[in-house]
Amino acid sequence: MPPATPTHARLFAQYQRLSAGLPSDGSAQTLSLAEMAQRLCCGERNARLLLQRMQALGWLRWTAGRGRGRLSRLCLLRAAEGLQLERLQSLLAAGQLEAAFEGLPAQGREQLRQSLPHFLGASPAGGLRIPFYRPLHALDPIQVNRRTEVHMLRQIGAGLCEFEREQGQIVPALAHHWSVEAGGCHWQFHLRPGLRFHDGRPLRAEDVVQTLIRLRGSPGPYQALYQHLREIAARGPWCVQIALAWPDALLLNRLAHHAAIILPAQDWQRADFARLPVAAGPFRLQVNNDYRARLRAFEGFYRERPLLDEIELWVVPQDSPLPRVDVQLGHGRPAPAGWQRLSQLEQGCDFLLLNPAHAAFASAEARLALAAWLRQELVLEEPGRKSPALGYLPGWQHVPPRSSAPVATPRLRGPLRLITYQLPSHIELAERIAALCRRAGASPQLRVLPYPEFARMDWVAETDVLISGEVMGEDLDFGLYSGLVSDALFHIWLQPALRAELHALLERARSEPDAEQRHALLAEGYERVCAAGQLLPLRHSQQGLEHDPRLGGVQLAVCGWMPFRQLWLREAAGEALKV
Repeated sequence: MPPATPTHARLFAQYQRLSAGLPSDGSAQTLSLAEMAQRLCCGERNARLLLQRMQALGWLRWTAGRGRGRLSRLCLLRAAEGLQLERLQSLLAAGQLEAAFEGLPAQGREQLRQSLPHFLGASPAGGLRIPFYRPLHALDPIQVNRRTEVHMLRQIGAGLCEFEREQGQIVPALAHHWSVEAGGCHWQFHLRPGLRFHDGRPLRAEDVVQTLIRLRGSPGPYQALYQHLREIAARGPWCVQIALAWPDALLLNRLAHHAAIILPAQDWQRADFARLPVAAGPFRLQVNNDYRARLRAFEGFYRERPLLDEIELWVVPQDSPLPRVDVQLGHGRPAPAGWQRLSQLEQGCDFLLLNPAHAAFASAEARLALAAWLRQELVLEEPGRKSPALGYLPGWQHVPPRSSAPVATPRLRGPLRLITYQLPSHIELAERIAALCRRAGASPQLRVLPYPEFARMDWVAETDVLISGEVMGEDLDFGLYSGLVSDALFHIWLQPALRAELHALLERARSEPDAEQRHALLAEGYERVCAAGQLLPLRHSQQGLEHDPRLGGVQLAVCGWMPFRQLWLREAAGEALKV
C-alpha cells in the first residue's frame, strides 16, 4: 500500500465506486469504457487514466477493448474493504489520525480506535506516542485544575520562576534574577534577553504585565491567590515591577504556579486560544483535537532542548488491548514482561463532601459518622493499590482511625442526590457509595458529568453528596496553601465560621518564612476542615507508571505523569523500539 496522501484517498474512493456490486476475486468482467466512466463519475478519457493508475497499484487488471464498440475486460483483484483497512493502517502508521477517522461512520470510528494501540510507541517523526483515555480539555491556565491538563501546561508553558523538585525550591525560569525591597512589598524581576514565544514573537515585560493583570482580574479558581498584586508595571522591555498590598513569603511560589504561565499579551482573545495556547515552554502544542494532542520540541526554549522531537497523546479506549506500548499510566492491566515499574502514594486522596443543607448532614457528628461507616464498609485496604485515608495527605491523621468494633449503620431516608465526574476510579467509588446509601435506607440518584460540565459548578445547590479526589503538584506546600485559599472543592459547602478561621491561619502562613513552620500551619488548616466534617477523606491511591526499559529519562511526577522534556529512546541491538 503506498503512503496515504489526499490524491491516493481520492483514487481509493473512485475504486470503491467502480467496484460496487462487482466480484473482487479476480474473475473477468466485461464492461464498456462508457459504463466504467459512468461508475467513476468522469469522462472516458479520465476513466482510462484512473484505470491505469489502479492497475499500477495492483488493485485490478484492465484490458481495453480494441475497436469501436468492443467491451473491455476488468478483473478486480482487491476487495474495497481490504484496501480500506490497509489505507487506514497506512494513515495511522504515518500519524495521520484525522485523515484516518474522516468520513468513517460511528461504528467504523470505534473499530479503528481499537487498532490504535498497534501504532503506539516510537514514531517515525523521532518521538513517542502515548495512549490516553480521553481528549484534553480546554487549556486556559487560569481555569485549568485537572491534573493532566495542568501537566500539559507545564510542558508547553513557563513562568517567571519554577519549582525545582530535586532541589525542593524555587529557581529562575523566564526571569534570571529578582530582588525585593520595602519589607517584602516591592519586587523587581529581570527577564532573560532573547526570549521568544512558540510562534516567534519576542517575549517582553509587557507580556508578563498583561498576563498577571488578567490572572488577577479574571474569575477562576486561582484569582484569590493574586488579589494582593497591587501594581504590576513594565520598566523597559526586560524588567517587571510588582508592588504587593502586604508582604508575602509565598510570592515566588505563586509566580511558579501553572496559572501564572506567561502568555503573549492579549493572545487569550484568540478564538482557538484554549485549544492551542501559545507560550514559551519546552514544547509547542501543534495539534489538539478529539483524536490526539501533539507536542513538538521548541528550539527557542531558554533551557536545554527536549531530547525527543515530539510527543503525542493518542486517545485510545480504556478497555482496548495494548499489546506493545511504551508508557502505561496507572495499573489498569498487567505490564509486559521486562517492563520497569514506578509507583508512589498519591499526595492527596479520594474524598466525600456532604451538603450541610441536607437534614441528615447538618451536624459535623453526623457527617463524620457516615464517613466512618463508609470507610468500614468499602473495605478500602486494597493491597498495593488503596489504603484508608485518615487525612488529606498520606501520613496525616485528622480523623479517628477505624476501631475494631463495627460502626453502626446510619439511618438515611428519602432521595439522596450524588454527583461525580467521568473518571473511572471516581465512578467506581461513587457507584459503591450509592449502593451503600441504598442499604442505609436512602434512595440515591447518581449523576456522572463530563468534566467540563462538572467544572461549571452549577450543580452545587442541587447536590447532597459529592464523590471526588484531588492530587497535589510538585510544590506540595504551595498546593496545600492554594487549596485552603480557594481552589479545593471543599469550599463549595464551607461554613462561614470555619472560613474565617482558615483566613486567619492563612494570613500567618503567608508571612511565615520558615518552611517547616508554614507546613505545620497548613496541616492545622486541613485538620480543622476534616474535624468539622467539611472534608471527609476516604482513601489514598497508589500511583503507577510502567514503561518499556528502552524509554529513558522516566520519572514519576507527583501528579502521576512524567516530565516529557527528559524522555529519550534507547535502541536495542538489532531491534528498534516497536511501533
